[in-house]
Amino acid sequence: MSDKWEHKGRGPGDEGGRERGKASSEGAGKRTEERGRAASAVHPATSEPAGGGEEPMGYVTASLVHALNTTLQAVIGYSDILVEGAPLPPNVQPAAEKIRQYSQTCAMLVRSLLALVRVEPVHPQAVDVGRLIVEVGRYREAELREQRVRLVMPRPSSALVAWADPGRLRHALMDLMDAALRMLDLHGGGELTVEAARHDDEVVIRLRDTGPGYPESDQAFEPSRVRPGLDWMSLRLAVAAAIIGDAGGELRVTNTPMGGCLTISLRSAPAPEAAEAPIAPRGRPEEAPRAIPGHARILVVDDAPLFLMLSRRVLGSFGQILTATSAEQAIELLGEGEVDLIITDVWMPGALDGMGLYRWLLQERPQMAERVVFSTADVVSPELEEFLAWAQRPCIRKPFNIRQYRATVWSCLKR
Repeated sequence: MSDKWEHKGRGPGDEGGRERGKASSEGAGKRTEERGRAASAVHPATSEPAGGGEEPMGYVTASLVHALNTTLQAVIGYSDILVEGAPLPPNVQPAAEKIRQYSQTCAMLVRSLLALVRVEPVHPQAVDVGRLIVEVGRYREAELREQRVRLVMPRPSSALVAWADPGRLRHALMDLMDAALRMLDLHGGGELTVEAARHDDEVVIRLRDTGPGYPESDQAFEPSRVRPGLDWMSLRLAVAAAIIGDAGGELRVTNTPMGGCLTISLRSAPAPEAAEAPIAPRGRPEEAPRAIPGHARILVVDDAPLFLMLSRRVLGSFGQILTATSAEQAIELLGEGEVDLIITDVWMPGALDGMGLYRWLLQERPQMAERVVFSTADVVSPELEEFLAWAQRPCIRKPFNIRQYRATVWSCLKR
């Protein structure tokens, strides 16, 4: 995998790619090919792969989803600023809160729909459940800390492998973690334990919280009873249950004397043969120097001007916020001085996208590659997931609220 990602889509700094014109034509062609494959067949998870004649429709669908999520990001971000900023007039405050509430609901519905409508058919595979739990937990740890929630993830005594689609199972875990956090929020915080164990021929994952417990209506829910107008919690549980059910598993919602408990049962799978440890990208240092939040220099790279404007306003308290609308412009800014953090969109027009920028950094500025955070509003393709697993860098999924954004940036700056 290391060779695949280190040599694919060469950018400035690779041998033979230093000439701007040559890098532009070759890089643009490779990027188009990569994105075309990632979005070539968007269709319901249960259907057959799209035929060759349907590729343009799949690409257009993926592009529309990207545009929708980018627009939602702006609505959510600016409504957060309105509600959490200076007090609004009494006749405006309720309207601003409603805009934020319904834009967040819309974002949740889009994410849920994309979890059920994949870039390619769902083929259950052997998934390392323990590793997936750690990945999801690390992604949310900064946000959890801000919400005064202590996350406990006991390490399994042995490898736990289950049959599932890894991307969809990740989405289900994120939804169920959101449900548990909603319960904890009612208590002003608490503890969330996410653990997994093998029971006979099943792998069982439990999310136990110290909140007030789930209401009876949520404990007895059935995905087949989902209707428009259902509350936020029921929709989350229904989507997670549908994903888990597709994998041949089951979701149960119960309460314990300590709080609520969400239990996922999945069919166990044979453990894959031991693989070599992931190869770190060339030149990556063991640890990047820490930045001092409040006096940091942060570079945000995105082709959406609204997101750059939002980032300047939301992250301004961390220090100096530099912005670039392309990877090429980002490289020029990096030539003027180092930064403490780089937040880059994955898909961007031009010779290099976010992945190309990261590969360039590995070649030319390996220390800076350790300070990259990816963001994406796109359909999450298997190829992108593979790249993120290889790069081992944080990725913020758009649309997100400004609390999540700030918490993630704060956590990365302190490392």
